Amino acid sequence: MAAGCAIVASKTGGIPDLVADGANGYLIDDCNDISAFAGAIRELLVNGEKLKAISKRNIEKAKLYDIGKLVLSYEKLYERVISDANGRI
Repeated sequence: MAAGCAIVASKTGGIPDLVADGANGYLIDDCNDISAFAGAIRELLVNGEKLKAISKRNIEKAKLYDIGKLVLSYEKLYERVISDANGRI
């Protein structure tokens, strides 16, 4: 994602949390449906504009998961929890 790659994956586990079908990749319902995977990949190879748009979206989305931003987010969460706990003690 951070490298701007389009994602073609099955709708399993946490993948649908990161991939919006048609927006930043393609999600395949059945992980055994090889023709669906091939069709999605073919669509990306044939439609260069779609591939470029997905690539840009993935680069931007990956920035949301930057380790520095995640650390700051957790620090703020911990500070809030500690502050709330201190107010109850």
